[in-house]
Amino acid sequence: MKSEDMDVASMKISKEKGCRLLQYVCALSVSFAVMECGVSLAWTSPTLPYLKRKDSEIPISEIQGALLISIYFIGSFFGCLLSPWTMDRFGRKYSFLMFSVPVIIGWTTITSANNYITLCIARYVIGLGDGGLLEFISIYLGEITEKNIRGKLSIATKSAMLVGVFYENAVGTYLPFRTSNLITIAIPVIFVITFFFMPESPYVFMMRDREKDAMRCLMKLRGLKQPESVQIDLDMMKKAVLESQDCTGHSMCELFNNKSNLKRLRILLMAKVTRHVAGSVAILTSLHEIMKDSGNSHNAVLYVCACKIGASLMSSQLIDRLGRRVLFLSCGILCTLSLGSLGIFFFLKLQLGADVSSITWLPIASLITYEIGYYMGISPVGYVLQGELFPLKVKGTAVAIVSVTEQLLSSGVSFGFPLLNHLVGMYASFWLFSICCITGTMLVFYNTPETNGKTLEEVEALINPTAVKTIVKPLLIESK
Repeated sequence: MKSEDMDVASMKISKEKGCRLLQYVCALSVSFAVMECGVSLAWTSPTLPYLKRKDSEIPISEIQGALLISIYFIGSFFGCLLSPWTMDRFGRKYSFLMFSVPVIIGWTTITSANNYITLCIARYVIGLGDGGLLEFISIYLGEITEKNIRGKLSIATKSAMLVGVFYENAVGTYLPFRTSNLITIAIPVIFVITFFFMPESPYVFMMRDREKDAMRCLMKLRGLKQPESVQIDLDMMKKAVLESQDCTGHSMCELFNNKSNLKRLRILLMAKVTRHVAGSVAILTSLHEIMKDSGNSHNAVLYVCACKIGASLMSSQLIDRLGRRVLFLSCGILCTLSLGSLGIFFFLKLQLGADVSSITWLPIASLITYEIGYYMGISPVGYVLQGELFPLKVKGTAVAIVSVTEQLLSSGVSFGFPLLNHLVGMYASFWLFSICCITGTMLVFYNTPETNGKTLEEVEALINPTAVKTIVKPLLIESK
């Protein structure tokens, strides 16, 4: 009997490994799309200093450089608007493949571009594709992965963007302009080739009343051979799909006519807006120029990018231990101080003309501290709240509104940063970011309930106190 039990146990272990293998492969394939988005965001950091040189193949001005940064986010804005429609009409898999086409076309165009207008068109097209891909990749992963590995796969996939940022800064620094762009095309091509063989989400089959196909897809993802093994998951999936279909067309009204839902939306918008007005996009897209103006070498850029990856991976360990509010507050204060010190450095150098050769380490230390605070707290807390605050019936609408707002903010901040630097000075930009960062941090801290370790019902009771009697107390009585 003992040997038989051991055989059964070993079979279960091997089956578990098999069931998770396909999920890990899907996440790995998706990571190439996320990595490409990181490359696109960071492209201007090493490229703009080259294009602004007099010996550049395509010389540009300060305003043209600002537009080249922001036009990517304008494309992302329209990509975000298109993505929900294409995902429902064509499914997750084929929507992602469709949005990859403009990305590949855009990078190919950049490689062969010989004038500024062509670069702008290519950046817009890449933004259109990335906007359709990035915001909804998490939905695909959430639908195909098991709950016990969903969190770590989501964080690992999200970290792939920072790998792309590091990659672009390294390749763009040490390789010629056209060579680095040509190499970059390989990333979206690898995604298309690998993702073509990945399965569709079982939720898509269920939404199209193809329950048998949904069951086969779920069995393939789980590595199971008996339909009974996935029946419970299939029933839960069916219930979720029916609930979402029942409130189709009413989610916008439900979101704006319900006071507690409006409060949730305000909280999430505060957290997301703080991310952008704290200067994250401006620093990411202009990191090389910041280092150049501070008197540091381009190697320092890679140190900063490496710290981003480490901080992002560490965030998964801290967010459940410290809680959302405390982590956001402490990291927000850290980012505020870092931005303020950067402003002081550039004020001494650019405005007062002081000798700062003895403190050229300060911008590097400040940027590293900023990136640690941002990727350890400000960025992941907003990402987690997005999944915890809203009920299913309004979550999609709320996420779409917030995503569109983020793209517009990114476009405005990325365009305004180089202009303010040119008109006033870089110190003014960093002091403005510092003020916005501490203001947003305090607003989020005082208005956001602590959602760590709480069920959706308990979160509802915190946001809407009148729900305490109708939700929490019956649950307590039932548990007794």
